[in-house]
Amino acid sequence: THRQTDRQTDTNPDTQTHTCSKIMADPSSDAESLLSDREMSILQIINEARADPKAFAARMEEEMRPCFKGKKGYLPATATKRDPYLPLHEGEAGLEGALKFLRSCESVPPLQVCRGLVLASRDHVGIQSTSGSKGHIGDDGSFLKDRIVRYGQLEKPSGEVLSYYHKSPMDILGFWVIDDGQGDRRNRNHIFQAEYTVLGIASGSHHGMGTVTSVTFAKGFTDDLDAIEARDQEKEDAYQAARELEYDPHDGSILCPCTLL
Repeated sequence: THRQTDRQTDTNPDTQTHTCSKIMADPSSDAESLLSDREMSILQIINEARADPKAFAARMEEEMRPCFKGKKGYLPATATKRDPYLPLHEGEAGLEGALKFLRSCESVPPLQVCRGLVLASRDHVGIQSTSGSKGHIGDDGSFLKDRIVRYGQLEKPSGEVLSYYHKSPMDILGFWVIDDGQGDRRNRNHIFQAEYTVLGIASGSHHGMGTVTSVTFAKGFTDDLDAIEARDQEKEDAYQAARELEYDPHDGSILCPCTLL
């Protein structure tokens, strides 16, 4: 369930300041409008997989099966001539496990975009983009819950999935579903968790891995629009910079033009 706390909106054009934070806190705006084209594509493919896991299994079979070679995976949308294959823990066996799961999985409802969760993901992507750090603990010491409750009231359970290096929405989601090397398949379980109703997505460049994508999930969330409007502009600037730059995952150099938008 996604709700918003009540607040007064200034409709006087002489006193309105059209900052990014105010636009994000506008209760009349569509939360999906906050997403970039790439982030919207990730939302769409997640909801498609949740709605029809068996159809997504068929798509993975067709598009990803040819990309696996033993314990390595080749990603046409990601690979370069210098490093065409990704070393994996399970490789083809992990793909087989994912396909078996999908073929027996029941459909679950689609997820709605929540602005507070979008900002939680943006905060994490923005700070990791330039630092090159990885993982669920932020450079500022924040845990997932810390990032979520900055912008509203959380209804548990909640979770986060992170992707590095992968560019295309299919590669991103496919490898979350395969969850190579994760014995508990935590990323896959987050994607198909029936209790989740809302999510936030952010994706950008990463100094060290090329790209980083964060998806934050929750059973429910109530936006605190005042907290959203008061968000530190530096956090948004860091995220926007992550969208505007693209790093080479091999040497950290800036690639141009950016293909992540």
